[in-house]
Amino acid sequence: VQIVKIKSGLSEDQLIKTATNRADNFRAMPGLIQKFYVQYSEPGYYGGIFIWDSKEDMMNYAKSEISSTMTEAYDIQGTPDVQFTDILFSLRE
Repeated sequence: VQIVKIKSGLSEDQLIKTATNRADNFRAMPGLIQKFYVQYSEPGYYGGIFIWDSKEDMMNYAKSEISSTMTEAYDIQGTPDVQFTDILFSLRE
């Protein structure tokens, strides 16, 4: 699991439009099982929760064009907070 938190200079409407326009790129990303788009309680903070099939798939995403254009696309201010975790087990199959 990869958890990304950003501060964006975009309005919420602009951010949603940008995310929607980029969604097909994520749908086509090998090994990406699911991505949740989230809004934090702090104004201007948004994020993504990525569920990857493997660490290799996640690393390939990190090298991809869609990843490298994130800062510009979302007008990210400061450095994104990126966390990685392993799944111990899932509640549902």
